[in-house]
Amino acid sequence: MVSDPVEFFDGVLQTQWHRDLQRSLIYWLGIRQDDLVLEVGCATGHFTMQLAHLSQTVTGVDVSAKMVERARFVAKGYRLNNASFAVGNIGELPFSGEKFDKVLCLNLLFMFDHPAQPLAEVLRVTKKGGQVVILDPSPEMNPWSAQTYCHEHGLIDFDRDSLLSLATAMARYDGLHRRRASEVAEGVGGEVLEKISMLQGLMEVTRIRKL
Repeated sequence: MVSDPVEFFDGVLQTQWHRDLQRSLIYWLGIRQDDLVLEVGCATGHFTMQLAHLSQTVTGVDVSAKMVERARFVAKGYRLNNASFAVGNIGELPFSGEKFDKVLCLNLLFMFDHPAQPLAEVLRVTKKGGQVVILDPSPEMNPWSAQTYCHEHGLIDFDRDSLLSLATAMARYDGLHRRRASEVAEGVGGEVLEKISMLQGLMEVTRIRKL
């Protein structure tokens, strides 16, 4: 059991394996200087803050007020004037329609048995022609494949344990992979542009354009 979710997720965002994902995503996202960017499920905001150096403004939203409080505190310490954070649920985001050029969801949608509604809400706040980027565990993620990755890359202690926790969660929540992402996206006004694998196939990124 996680005794302090804020400290747990703050630690996950700073693990070696998650930093590797962040570095790959930053180059792959293609964020422009004039983009308005939203990260849904930002936790303590470490990745959101990295994007602040690339975009006009970046916003992080999380359902946990304590996560948002930590993110605001850290951003203030870094003097990031173009990064803001808000409390909100992916089922009903606190933003007007067609507001953001790019919307990111990391390790979130796979937990929904019926991902169409949250994905529709994410697309609602995305500008027409804008992009939604989803990062979730791939169908190849399981405790055995995660253990192999940890062994090959020398991950120990919390780095290892946090990746194995994600792999265990993948076995319980597999809503997005039970239906093809393209079918879900097309049903709510989006179009899948591409899918790529990261972290040696353990993670999968899907890029969706709002039609």
